[in-house]
Amino acid sequence: MTIRATYRASDFDNDGLLKAPVLFWVGIVVLARAWWLAGLVSMMDASGHASVGVLWPGLAFQCLALAAGVPGMVMLFIYPLRGRWPGLSRANYVLILAALFVMTVTELSGLISVSPGQWEAGWMFLCLDVACMVMLWPDQRLRTVFFGDGLWQPVNHSEYRE
Repeated sequence: MTIRATYRASDFDNDGLLKAPVLFWVGIVVLARAWWLAGLVSMMDASGHASVGVLWPGLAFQCLALAAGVPGMVMLFIYPLRGRWPGLSRANYVLILAALFVMTVTELSGLISVSPGQWEAGWMFLCLDVACMVMLWPDQRLRTVFFGDGLWQPVNHSEYRE
């Protein structure tokens, strides 16, 4: 016996595709935090280089964090095209999960490489990564959105009758 998830009509968009949950989009914003944090700190500093010393222990850590945020930002643009090119959004979702892993390993290595108390923002970033893992982990709905066909199909009640 196969148990299928049931979704409401409001869970589908105008094209009949299952929409990603709100927590997915919050996770995408959290994953791209290096971009908006670097932009905010650069606006506050006249030289534009304060973000390296304030938010990350070195330029390499900042570059890795910026690179890990790229798949999340790309998803904002290719998500509406998932009905036409499902392979593209599927591959980008896998890249998002890989970028999350890279971000977590980068922050763990940054916390190990600096002396205790030198990079307090690293602990906050690590906690955000754990929260982001919860939001972006491929649960049943996200697997249906990106790996299934995700199309709305009316429930055939005759298959549930015995």
